[in-house]
Amino acid sequence: MIGFLKRASREPFPKNVEVTLREWADKYGEITLRQGAILHTRDRKLMRELQHHPQLKTYIIEVLSSTVALVQADKLEELQARLQSLGYSPRVEIEPPRP
Repeated sequence: MIGFLKRASREPFPKNVEVTLREWADKYGEITLRQGAILHTRDRKLMRELQHHPQLKTYIIEVLSSTVALVQADKLEELQARLQSLGYSPRVEIEPPRP
């Protein structure tokens, strides 16, 4: 982007503007927001079991701790049904969106 601005500018490109743009660019991606749902287990043994189960591991986006994982929010009902079909009894706590 800076190269384009330098080429398009009729005047010498101000160094302070270049520095500011580079600082902004460096900050991009420092924080990532993801949409998902939380899967929480009572113990780490169960979490390991779920994350290695061939029918369940595809729902897990990322394991956040030994008992917490980020799962696909848009497939929560599907995951619940899959867990139930495999003999698990998940408790679902979904809060309505805040205004």
